[in-house]
Order: sequence, then structure tokens, then C-alpha cells
Amino acid sequence: MVILRSNMIRFIAYGSVALAVFLAAAPMGWTGTPTEVAAVRLYEDSPQAPELYLAVNASVAQGVPPQLLETLIARAHENDLPVGTLLGWVRKSHALVVADLPLSPVFSRYLQGLAKRIPPARIDAVVSDLETRLLEAAHHIDKIYSFPQDARSHHARLIAIDHAAYALGLGVSTGVMDRSLQMARNDGDRIEPAQAPVLALGILVAAGITPEKSLEVVDVAWVHGYRGGDLERLGKALGRLGRDGTPPSAEVVDEILKMIGNDASQDLVFQGLDDLTGREEYRLPGLEPGDDPTLRRGERTREDPTDSPNNKDQIRPVEREG
Repeated sequence: MVILRSNMIRFIAYGSVALAVFLAAAPMGWTGTPTEVAAVRLYEDSPQAPELYLAVNASVAQGVPPQLLETLIARAHENDLPVGTLLGWVRKSHALVVADLPLSPVFSRYLQGLAKRIPPARIDAVVSDLETRLLEAAHHIDKIYSFPQDARSHHARLIAIDHAAYALGLGVSTGVMDRSLQMARNDGDRIEPAQAPVLALGILVAAGITPEKSLEVVDVAWVHGYRGGDLERLGKALGRLGRDGTPPSAEVVDEILKMIGNDASQDLVFQGLDDLTGREEYRLPGLEPGDDPTLRRGERTREDPTDSPNNKDQIRPVEREG
């Protein structure tokens, strides 16, 4: 702390020259990688460079992945983002980690907003709305499941929060969301199994099926043994039965429910869905390393930086960190 304070004084006194000198002596106060040092140097001519340095250093120390910050700073510089705005975004990442909330969906909004040159104020509004949903999702999950004590379960909790916030953003009520989360809780206190029901729920609602009917599909499938990737695949495959923006017909949904309820094998159910869609392969959302499940699912929001003012339809996915 003494080192940081003394160097802060040097920053204020000597500006960018002091920043360059300090960064050159990175081992004394820098906890990150040479790439992080280079990223901060992009803003070394700004009077706020010292604050940016300290914010990045604090975020990395708190557990924010360095690669996320490196990418954000580089993209911000490419798009001439004011350093004050970038500083706020870096500090937001620190606050999210402290609050045990997922970083990926927020960084996705930042990066997509920059890529589409959306005004920073609008990006901030979207992130604020998303953060509210993440907090609400976390509150409900933590009421149902014990807070995880190991790294793997903690990561699983973050994924579940992301999925639940996605469902809330589609208009799913907290009551319906809670019922999807409770399905897995009846089998134990592990959070991992809860990811699939709430994600499948969101996928079906995004396809235009009502939340109540979507929950019925998820519930029937769960009772008849659909878990994990199979349940997510069911939601995605059923959701694809819609045409030209219209949801799957009630008759088709009921027919699938009837097949599942009559204990038809999963292979037979999926074959029936394949026949209806004319597709034999499914790329499932959020199952590959590096995927962002929120964007791959196609989330609807009132204000989303990847939408034009006149187009509030579903967001098209991009490939990026998950």
C-alpha cells in the first residue's frame, strides 16, 4: 500500500512520464501480466491513467480474469472511449466479483456495444438493467441452494445466475423461475443440475411459448428423466419448431408432451423433433468453451446495445468469451 501511494503521488506530479516510469518498474507494484501493463499504457497520456492503473490492479487482485480486462481496454481504446467511462467499467467488474455475480454477460454488453458504436450512456443503461436482473436471480438461487464452498460449485452458481437472469429478461416471473430451480433442489443441494431446467425454460419462452407452458414442458421432461444437455437440447429443438417469428403450434407442443408423458424414449422424441425441423444436428447454447450462453440464446431486452433503436428483436449471437 505504501508503494501504491508513493507512486500515486509520482503520477500526479509527473503525469504520463511518471506512468511510464512506474509501469517500467512493474514488479514493485503490479500484480498482473506484461500484457496488462501494455493495455494500461494505451491511456498513459490521460490524467486519469493513474486511477485506471489502480482500478485494473485492484480488479485483477480481486479475481477479475486479466484477459477480460485486456480485451476491454484494447477495444475501448480502438473506439476512442473516454478514459473516465472505461474507468467506470473496470470498477464495475471489480464490484461484480465482490458481489459474487457473473462477469461474462456484462463484458459481453460492453464489447458488443463498442463494436456497434452504441453511445456509452446507453450501454451503461443496459448494463444497469442486466445487473438488476443478475442480483435478483442470485437472491432467488441463494434462497433455494446453499452458497457453494468450492471453486467448481461457485462457477456453477454463476452460470445458473446467468441463466436465471436471462429468463427474467424474457419476462418470466420469479415464481415460475423459482419452480424451475426447485426441480433440481428436490434431488439435492448441488447447484449444477439446476442450470438445465432454468435454461430450457428461457429457451422455450424466447421461442414464443408462454412461461407457464414452457414450465410444463420442462417439468414433464424432468419427471421423465431429462437432465443436463438432454433437457437443454429438448428446449432448443422444440423452440426451433417455430416459423417466421411465430412460436411452435400448441398442437405440436402438446404432441411432444404426450410422447414424453407416455415414456417414449429420448431417442424417439428427438427423432420426431428432427423430422419436424428437417435438421439432424443441434448446436446447443453455452456448451462449448468460450461460448457466451446469454448471447447464444438470443436474449430480448428493452434496451440492448446490440439492437438498433427500431429493432428490438432477438440479438444475434457472437463468438466470444463465456
